[in-house]
Formats: sequence, structure tokens, C-alpha cells
Amino acid sequence: MTNEQLSLFRIGAVVQLKSGGPEMTVTNAGPGAFGSGKTVRCLWFDGAKQMSGDFPLDCLKAAKPDLAPKSFRESMQDS
Repeated sequence: MTNEQLSLFRIGAVVQLKSGGPEMTVTNAGPGAFGSGKTVRCLWFDGAKQMSGDFPLDCLKAAKPDLAPKSFRESMQDS
């Protein structure tokens, strides 16, 4: 993964499928069975029902790029 991808797919980041759909929270990112070799596990809610799924890295985008989560080190520098 590139540095940009690492920050986008950090655990807790809010992402969305490039084709649309609900906002999802990244719960894990790592190797997988898809073509790029990288998958991102996401969690979202359909009403009150909790859903989860694994998605190829290339199918996701930041849902709110301006609200991308900061690392602990970055948040401490802002204080």
C-alpha cells in the first residue's frame, strides 16, 4: 500500500464505495484474495442491522476526505 492509501484506509476511517452506497467504517486492512492483493474490511449499518464486508482497495474512496482520521502523533502535534 502507498502512504496515501495507508492514511485513507486507517482503522476508523470513513469510506464509501466509489459507485456510492452507505458510509462505512474501516475495521481492518490487509492482504486478501482480490486482484490487487489488498482488501479492506468495513462495518456499516442498514437501519438497526450491523453489516460488514471485505472490499478491494481500488473500489473505495474517502467518504469525507477533509475529515480523514489523524494518527495519534498528528493529533498530539495539534494540541
